[in-house]
Amino acid sequence: LERDQPMPLSVAPRVPRALPSPPRLIGRGREWALLERAWADGVDIVVRGAPGVGKTRLIADFLSSKTRFDWLEARPGDAGVPMAVYARALNSLPQGFALELPEWVVTELSRLLPELSQSAPPSMTGAADKLRFFEALLYVSLRRLEQGITALAIDDLQFMDAASFEALQFNRAHAQQRGIRTLSAYRSGE
Repeated sequence: LERDQPMPLSVAPRVPRALPSPPRLIGRGREWALLERAWADGVDIVVRGAPGVGKTRLIADFLSSKTRFDWLEARPGDAGVPMAVYARALNSLPQGFALELPEWVVTELSRLLPELSQSAPPSMTGAADKLRFFEALLYVSLRRLEQGITALAIDDLQFMDAASFEALQFNRAHAQQRGIRTLSAYRSGE
């Protein structure tokens, strides 16, 4: 680039654009075996690695081989936006999902998705309000469990905002007792 000369064509095989990812996961036998052991032990799983090594693909393929799951994804910039991860996740739920929820849950979730309610949600003034909000998020997880979603994948934990992380910890503590598994990934050193 500094010489302003054309770069040679890459000799690496190209994956057709029609494929969202290469058709087979290769070279992850050791990691897969560790995931299998942790899954059999019934523990939450956390995958750590350098950027670009395939953590996301590994957890997605692994969970796809085990169960149906929901996906939480933290992104760069989320750290400064409280509940960014949960707002995005709730927005991606199947259309009409909120219609099946009790009014108190819809009221609490409207803090993140104002379009769910005709009126503005009440102010969150203390620990009791925060607990009720977290319970509403847990209620959603338990409804998803009834629909066959038995695991939660969390990608790029290093980008997660503090409020979403606190809600996740609450959710994990209660959801795990009811059979919802958690598999997370984050970048080494972050």
